[in-house]
Amino acid sequence: MEEQPILTQANETSQQEQPTMEEMQIQLREIQKRLAAAEDEVKSLSNKVKSLEVARDKHTDDMECILPWMTELVSSDQSLREEQRKIICSLAMSRFLLRQVLRRLGEAHSRLKKRGFASRLAESSLAMLREFIYDELV
Repeated sequence: MEEQPILTQANETSQQEQPTMEEMQIQLREIQKRLAAAEDEVKSLSNKVKSLEVARDKHTDDMECILPWMTELVSSDQSLREEQRKIICSLAMSRFLLRQVLRRLGEAHSRLKKRGFASRLAESSLAMLREFIYDELV
């Protein structure tokens, strides 16, 4: 019969170790509060993810619109550089030709003067041409 008091003592000890109903309800409420807070956090994060996805989609759409413009701009820029290079080369050639014309006009004038064909009209015409060409070169 000694087994009976041992069992009773074991039952009493286990009952003392088990939380009371009130303690369990307190723990349950705390767990429910944490669960509700976690659910709120999940909703908040879900909303943030959705707004980030919307922003990403808008940014992607914007990029799809902007990329053709950027490509066209780069192409135009390259075309403009090529045109600028051609114009600079043409300008250099024009200046070279004007210098040659100026030099030859001077030579022709000198030869005419040596032969006695110099006149005031020729002198003033040559001076005007030199001035015009010089202005173009500067």
